[in-house]
Amino acid sequence: MKLLSSFEYDNIPKAVRLHPTLEMIGVLSRTGGCILQWDLSGRLRQLSAFRSESADRVYTDIAFPDQSARFVTSGRRDVIVVRDVSNGVVLDKLGSLSGDEFDGYGSLLFLDQVLFAASPARQHTEIYDLDSRRIVKQLYGPMQRFQLHPERQVVTFLLIEDGQSPLGFLSVASSPRCYRTICDSLHELTAYAFGPDGTNIVMLGETDGQFHVFAFLFPTFQLLHQESAPIPDEVLAADAPITSNRLVFAPGGTRFLCPRPDGSVTEQETLTGREIRAWKCHEGPIASMDVRYDSRLLVTAGVDCRVKLWQLDYKEALVVPSGTHVTDEFVGLTELLADQYTWRDFDRRRIINS
Repeated sequence: MKLLSSFEYDNIPKAVRLHPTLEMIGVLSRTGGCILQWDLSGRLRQLSAFRSESADRVYTDIAFPDQSARFVTSGRRDVIVVRDVSNGVVLDKLGSLSGDEFDGYGSLLFLDQVLFAASPARQHTEIYDLDSRRIVKQLYGPMQRFQLHPERQVVTFLLIEDGQSPLGFLSVASSPRCYRTICDSLHELTAYAFGPDGTNIVMLGETDGQFHVFAFLFPTFQLLHQESAPIPDEVLAADAPITSNRLVFAPGGTRFLCPRPDGSVTEQETLTGREIRAWKCHEGPIASMDVRYDSRLLVTAGVDCRVKLWQLDYKEALVVPSGTHVTDEFVGLTELLADQYTWRDFDRRRIINS
């Protein structure tokens, strides 16, 4: 793994995202963010920046639609804001939730031009068509940390429950259905990722001063390995993120890159957890990371206020998602969520029970 460039931001980043097609990185902190661009040598420069309009509007997530010069942010006490990447100018504002008790939006996810936006405090998720500005559907349930399964027909999420974070999924291949997996006996999770072919999943969590790593086969959730390690006292004492909100797989899927609270990234075998090598990437915990498989690029953001772009040195071929349908086996290993988790179809003005 080769460091291409490092950019010093003026605040602690909480989220960092690589644009899926353009040479851009979205960086988000609690009070603002910026768009970085890299040249042919990998050198980073700031393209645009933006700031929160008021102190109580705290940013929570950033996302890029495919092949678009726009980006979207969410935040507490705020709606969903669509901005131009070149200058940060607001192009549009979305969001039907409002009122004194409105706590804003959290996790964001794009599936082509369709945006999933969660409001955990309201236990409410809205699904937008970004071009038409229409709310396509609404879903009620305490969701966070959206991830798209590599087959692109399953949107997964963590459910917010006391002391646990079970993984749920939405089938978007046919009629919308909301399921919860049988994997609901884990510690409170902060991040998870699917391997490029969708057959493995790795999860990170933290409880009682311990850092946890779990790896499973997917969708059977057969445990492959797990690891627990103490979090350094100086990290626990700092007022900063401890565990990254993202982790990534290496391009071939046989290894994953695990961000550690000490600022290192370890490369580990997916099936065994064996550490192959490690890099010291940041001074202090890594807050977020992202990968772009087609370019073999990795971006990391740390509590040291550094955003770093890395070139991955893997030689294996990329795994191309199959795009097959959600199998009966997959559905059979899960359970439907309770009746209160329902889709509201805005086009037909009716409720579709899960």
